[in-house]
Amino acid sequence: MHKWKSCPQVFAATSASLILVATGFHMAWPTPSLVQLFADDSEITLTTGQGSWIASMSLVGSVFGSLAGFFLIDSWGRKNTLLLMAGPLFVSCVLIALAKSYRWLYLARFDLPPVLATAA
Repeated sequence: MHKWKSCPQVFAATSASLILVATGFHMAWPTPSLVQLFADDSEITLTTGQGSWIASMSLVGSVFGSLAGFFLIDSWGRKNTLLLMAGPLFVSCVLIALAKSYRWLYLARFDLPPVLATAA
């Protein structure tokens, strides 16, 4: 019976780690993907400037995300903030997968969740 006492702690640590791994994947997404988006047969045509904005848009979102993270962590706690972040991060990933123009990629990359995860 003693070994099952630590299950909630293991579940919490695993959940937090997986959210941070997903955040890392999301932050690193432009590195391999921009090469494919700049290809001639890409569904989304990008200029070099648009590709630069896609790569750096999460940094623009981090200005707001760090402020939001400060207040959310202070009022709701780290665990609840990490759990809250999973939904918008999922939506952001779905937007990237279904994007048909660079504007959708801008919206998907202007994300607060990765910054909240880093702050938590």
